[in-house]
This record gives sequence, C-alpha cells and structure tokens, in this order.
Amino acid sequence: MININVVLGALGLIVFVLLFGWVGQMDYEDQEMYQKHHCEMRYTYELDKLAGYPPEQRRGWPEFDVNRDAGCSW
Repeated sequence: MININVVLGALGLIVFVLLFGWVGQMDYEDQEMYQKHHCEMRYTYELDKLAGYPPEQRRGWPEFDVNRDAGCSW
C-alpha cells in the first residue's frame, strides 16, 4: 500500500523544483534585458562623447562596470 504522505511529499518536491526553475528562467531573462539596456546606455554616452558634449550634458551612462561593459559588442 502506498503511503499518502510519501505521494504528497513527492508531488510537493516536484512542484517546488518546477517553480524554482521557472523563477530562475525569469531571473535570467531580466538579466539579459538589463545587459542590453546597459549596452544601449553606454553606446549613447560614447556617441555624445565623440560628438564633443561635456560630461554633464552627455546622455547615457559613463563606464562604471567594466565587467558588464565587456558584454557589449560595439
């Protein structure tokens, strides 16, 4: 005879693992979107820099995270 507590425990574990995977995927997608936004803002800053704008008038973001900038392909 199958113990109901074992079945419920197994189902609970399966649900937990599935939810953990779903949340992890959402976190990964958020990180990718942030990386793309970071690169766009850096690119905008560098374009304004090349155009001769003083630092206080440049749009975008200056280099503040060298590791994140390494992921930008521009």
